[in-house]
Amino acid sequence: MVYLACYQYKMAASQGLSFSYKGKKYLFVEERRNLEALQCPVCFEIVLKPVQTSCGHLFSMKCVEGVAVCPACSEQFTSMPDHFNNRRARSLRVKCPFTANGCKWVGDLWDVGDHEAFRCKFLPKPCPYCEFTTTQKEELQEHLMTCDSQTFQCPNGCGAAPSRRDLNQHLEECPEQLVDCKFSILGCDAVLPRKSINSHVAISAEHSTEFLLQHVMKLTALVSQLCAKSGVWNPLEQKTWLTNKLLWQEPPLVLKMTGYQGMKEENEEWYSDPVYSHFGGYKMCLRVDANGRNEVKGTHVSVYVCLMRGDNDDNLKWPFKGTIKVSLLNHLEDGQHLTREPWSLTDNVPEDTKRRVTEVERAVHGWGYNGFISQQDLMYCRGRNCQYLKDDTLFFRVDCFEPKID
Repeated sequence: MVYLACYQYKMAASQGLSFSYKGKKYLFVEERRNLEALQCPVCFEIVLKPVQTSCGHLFSMKCVEGVAVCPACSEQFTSMPDHFNNRRARSLRVKCPFTANGCKWVGDLWDVGDHEAFRCKFLPKPCPYCEFTTTQKEELQEHLMTCDSQTFQCPNGCGAAPSRRDLNQHLEECPEQLVDCKFSILGCDAVLPRKSINSHVAISAEHSTEFLLQHVMKLTALVSQLCAKSGVWNPLEQKTWLTNKLLWQEPPLVLKMTGYQGMKEENEEWYSDPVYSHFGGYKMCLRVDANGRNEVKGTHVSVYVCLMRGDNDDNLKWPFKGTIKVSLLNHLEDGQHLTREPWSLTDNVPEDTKRRVTEVERAVHGWGYNGFISQQDLMYCRGRNCQYLKDDTLFFRVDCFEPKID
């Protein structure tokens, strides 16, 4: 029996028995029978300020305050503080709550609170800004040097306290951050808090409309000169002939084809967005073979007009009879455009090409020019100030639709 008792104590010492005290779980280094003898039958915790009843039961004082009938045997009872069992409970041997972190401390239950609060070196040290936790003070200090959630008072004194991850973004918006005037590029050397910039611009004579216009004109002229000398495209130059004036897709309509070189190398064809002869009219598109077709493949660009299935086809007369002009536009000036007329009233356009499209989105066969233009002629010509291919882009204009009404 002595051996068994020693064995049970050694097992408890090595593993610990889990019991609650003051609402918290502890690992006790005691025999189970000693712990159960000091366990309150109401809250099932180790007794706190124990009282002994006249009927012979032990309770925590808080569990029987104002109670006239014993919770254990249902008898009327009186009670009195049990100092003996109070000393027994406070003297129970218990492990440090942070044993799992490496603490080897074992002491009396009454002392565990002070040990945990003031003496334990394995007490978890949480970061006050995020969920990071460590038992090492040095490791916590190292973490705080880089913690993204750590907050700082704005260095500009605006009252905000952004986190480390948001500090740069805050400084980009902070009303107290010192910034250059919006017109510093034009010579204004004022440096003001961001909140004052707008009023500075509004009341400063140097920022008048006339002053700004003069600088814009100077900059525009300078950019034009530099672009002309270097032979690059001037982004300030307005090329109205390369843009559409109307939102509706009816002639004259400019169509932009990009990625020419890749399509040429891959022998791909390009289909444009739809074009309408007039509002509610015939629907069609351009087909462009960048590397040419048939006998001119590899030397020319082929361009065709293909009819398409339209929503208003039931109200139109078929086959289509009209004139279609296609122009390849010069990038450099509004002139020297290459214009051809693939469809006309005098052309012998095949009947199956100009009839209504019903089964597919667009006609299988179009009508136009196998050799619309030589690939060599797309390049820059100094003598005519003409360049059809620039920045790997071609511009086509489709216009002069004149459907013949019978």
